[in-house]
Amino acid sequence: MVKKGSYGYIRSARIRKTVTALILTAAAALVYFGARHYFQTSKNIFTIMAALMCLPAGRAILDVVMFFKAPCCSEEAMKEIGKVIGKTPGAYDLYLTTYEKNFSLSHAFVSSGSLLALTEDASCDIPAAQAHIRRSMETDGFKGYTVKIFSDRAKYLQRLSDITQKDLPKDPHADGILTLLKQISL
Repeated sequence: MVKKGSYGYIRSARIRKTVTALILTAAAALVYFGARHYFQTSKNIFTIMAALMCLPAGRAILDVVMFFKAPCCSEEAMKEIGKVIGKTPGAYDLYLTTYEKNFSLSHAFVSSGSLLALTEDASCDIPAAQAHIRRSMETDGFKGYTVKIFSDRAKYLQRLSDITQKDLPKDPHADGILTLLKQISL
């Protein structure tokens, strides 16, 4: 199983969530139609059980829809980013959801007081995404960080290269911020 924040997470989750939704839907249908066939009526306790089983099935179907809506990090971008950052921690395939909008981040990186991210989604509202991430970070106690989201891969790679070549000390809050990003993403 691919962990959240790793490359390929969204593709893996699509398959996992689809299988889960199919199993839950089939189980609810089996309970309902099996009991209806056995008792020759829908007026039995198994009808209520089947109706209650539809709740997790519906949630699973919603997850499937959301994961199929979420764009993934391209393989080309992952390879280029990997060459630049090496083994430095970052997060791939993040799909942040809010009540108003959703934001797709192909990669995020934290270093020396700033969070950098790349979006390959042309419809991503970058200023709103930056504001959402900044608010979430400040709410969690990570104050004073700059948030910059790039839509141009070349500029993002250049900025990552500039940061990684400086041999700056590891940001003490980098793991906490990446964990926060994973928590607020799908």
